Amino acid sequence: MSVRKRAQPVVQVRRSGVLTKVFIGLLVLSLLYVAATLFIRQSEQMDRVLERQQEIRKELDKAEAAYRETSDLYESMGSDAFIERIAREKLNMLRPGEILFVD
Repeated sequence: MSVRKRAQPVVQVRRSGVLTKVFIGLLVLSLLYVAATLFIRQSEQMDRVLERQQEIRKELDKAEAAYRETSDLYESMGSDAFIERIAREKLNMLRPGEILFVD
């Protein structure tokens, strides 16, 4: 009776094959976890960037409106209508023959 010893190495190969599959599975899961984590962080950062972009656009719109108002005021400064308005509002001046009524 001879006992074959070849069966034992085959079992060891199968065990190492299972360990390899488990290791590869864990590696894949680890890579998926890292990828998901990076994606979530990038998504959050992108949301913050877009929010900041909206804030900056609002600030730009306000600055452009202020610029237009200042530009319009600058253009009208030399006109007779502007001078008369300032004289009436700031200096309480009247035209000849006008009467001031106070409430």
